[in-house]
Amino acid sequence: MKHLEDDIQEAAFKVIRLLGKQNPFYRTIHAIPNGGKRDVATATRLKRQGVLAGVWDIFVPAASLYIEVKSTKGKLSPAQAQFGVDVGGEYHLAICRSVDDILNIIAISEKASKGGYSYIKTMVDTTTNALDECKAIIDKEKAK
Repeated sequence: MKHLEDDIQEAAFKVIRLLGKQNPFYRTIHAIPNGGKRDVATATRLKRQGVLAGVWDIFVPAASLYIEVKSTKGKLSPAQAQFGVDVGGEYHLAICRSVDDILNIIAISEKASKGGYSYIKTMVDTTTNALDECKAIIDKEKAK
């Protein structure tokens, strides 16, 4: 499942990098390489350098947008859910399950950054939905 999420993200970044050649909004979009299996020494070194468990996969600085990439059946980890709740009051959030989802929310965020009301509403709704999913996971973990 994780490799499917990697494939979705890689395909999206092929398009993002092409768009970035023409549009500065896309140039600073970046991945946050936070997941994956590592040996203990590497994991310890990265933790000391500030790597934080649960940080979402993609950040769109110009829109203050974090994107978490999941497969159609993928679920947020408790650490990802907590991160979403922790930053959801200050940043926009989107959980994306396809290349189209990623590219669409980035395009909407670009339009919202220019003041388009309907696009801003879409960003707020998307963030609210992501936060609801995060809170449900945290509540489920607390109930265990």
